[in-house]
Amino acid sequence: MGSIRSTNGDHNGGGHRLIVGTFNTPELFLLNFNTDKQSLKIESRWEAIGNHSWLALDKTRKLLLATCWTDPPCIASYRLDALESPKPQAKLVSTQTIKSRSGYVAVHHHLEGGRGRAYTAGGPSGEVLGLHLETGELTDVLQEMNYITGETTLTEQGQRLRGETNGQSSAFQETPHQNGKESENILDFGGLRHGAHSVDLSPDGRMMYVADIGRNCVWVHKLDEEGLITTTQKVISPRPNDGPRHVWPHPGGKCVYVLQEHSSMVDVFKVNSAKGTLEWVQGVRIIPEDQDEKLFWADEVRTVPSSAGVPSDEPDLLVASTRGLEKDTKGYVALFKLTSEGLIHVKEKEDKHAWLDMWQSPTSGGWANAVEPCYKLLHGPQASFTNQSRRNEGQYMALTDSEEGLVMILSIETDTTKQSKHIVEVARVSLGKSNDGKIRGAATAVWL
Repeated sequence: MGSIRSTNGDHNGGGHRLIVGTFNTPELFLLNFNTDKQSLKIESRWEAIGNHSWLALDKTRKLLLATCWTDPPCIASYRLDALESPKPQAKLVSTQTIKSRSGYVAVHHHLEGGRGRAYTAGGPSGEVLGLHLETGELTDVLQEMNYITGETTLTEQGQRLRGETNGQSSAFQETPHQNGKESENILDFGGLRHGAHSVDLSPDGRMMYVADIGRNCVWVHKLDEEGLITTTQKVISPRPNDGPRHVWPHPGGKCVYVLQEHSSMVDVFKVNSAKGTLEWVQGVRIIPEDQDEKLFWADEVRTVPSSAGVPSDEPDLLVASTRGLEKDTKGYVALFKLTSEGLIHVKEKEDKHAWLDMWQSPTSGGWANAVEPCYKLLHGPQASFTNQSRRNEGQYMALTDSEEGLVMILSIETDTTKQSKHIVEVARVSLGKSNDGKIRGAATAVWL
């Protein structure tokens, strides 16, 4: 393992910033990663309106949306101000109450006239919210999704936008897999682990994907010019024990990657944007072959920004993270090579695995072990601290841990002698404990 630097401070006047929320305290943390020193520190701590399990930024990276574990549950928007000063701030702009505790929130900024939309899903329901991109204000609930029946309903405000008087949705296509089936617990929608969990938009903003752990499926929606949705497909997962947790779109829009929480698999589906449908292509295991998937719950899947000289919409690497269900089971981060078509490169048949590297995390990850690659290449040292034959490619990832309250920075390095890829931890910081003595459970991170 590399040299791990752990520091705390107020402001270092440089580096690359990221924001982290927690599962159990109403706070947000601004962290600063210095690539030259390979160090990570806390720059600011902001009071928040609630516990923020998921964060999303608009394209300017100055508007932050967050899921709120409040009563009643809501979505919050923050304006990020004075980020270049010694005292940066996150100012609460507005909140919007939603029906169920949300897993994810996504921002849509492809509409004309500077209008935006926010999309959220969790458990049995989801919402389309109005969003003023300039001010950051969340406005009306425009549409509601029912992930028990698959129906969508326009509110009065949504009906006016679409010019309809009937807000009820039409039928959609259900696509079973030959080996898959819905979960046997499909009526148990007590929380995020028993229903819809994530929401993500295609790169062009014309499709939306919702992973549903409880119904063992992925919901596919098409978006109209007002950012309102129509359900086009319900895709049953390839295996009966999958539990789709997250759908991550390829930056070129040609496919999506579905992370399966219960089976520790990642499945690749081709996208038919004209029809608004997905077609299964392949699946890979994201834990070592000798490990029992029942001891884990998979967390995240992400494409990594392209290596130098590779087009930004053709990433060549994919990462997926997994948590241990118990404290004595450590999690993993798996690294895969992608083809030009966005498929996962599978090596020779005699190889037992498809991954390039399998990095074991220092803890189980708790509720997190959420991996978040920086959206751009970062300038860093040319050689690793651990091995002079390893070249730093500028591909960095944040990894959050709620068990010990850690945030770690991982680097993808190339072994120049073997031309192999490796994940290396280069920095970490602890979020510490709250005033009442609780370990701050780091949830997810976003890079500014």
